[in-house]
Amino acid sequence: MQDQPLTITKTDLQDMMVATIKAAREPNSTEQRKIDADDKEFEQAQSIRLQTAESQKQEIASKRFVAKTCTHRRKDGSYRVTHVQERNGPGYMLCLWNQCKIRPGIAPEGYEGIDVYSTDKFNELFQANPAMGEIFV
Repeated sequence: MQDQPLTITKTDLQDMMVATIKAAREPNSTEQRKIDADDKEFEQAQSIRLQTAESQKQEIASKRFVAKTCTHRRKDGSYRVTHVQERNGPGYMLCLWNQCKIRPGIAPEGYEGIDVYSTDKFNELFQANPAMGEIFV
């Protein structure tokens, strides 16, 4: 049998080259195992990050609850707060027990922190401090 002449067009040659390059770029079994292991490690790391974020949210919620329910008093009835003066404004009262801040006014829109915004509570604590006496409204 004689070999028939083979004719290849330019597009046929390009298609063959593209297919060959794609096949050469595909990972072999060893490389694929490493890629799979890396993917699994990434997923585990993401899971750990998600768990950490959830625990941080719970911790913040717990601190916020403690800050809002704290009486800021010692057993003898005296207050365990101190006034911290800020550069602008009335400052805040700092509870020495749980380190929460009691600020006068209303919390900013969308505020997610643990500071307590209560003008009444701030005035009560401010007046209870013997060095203070001024009321902020």
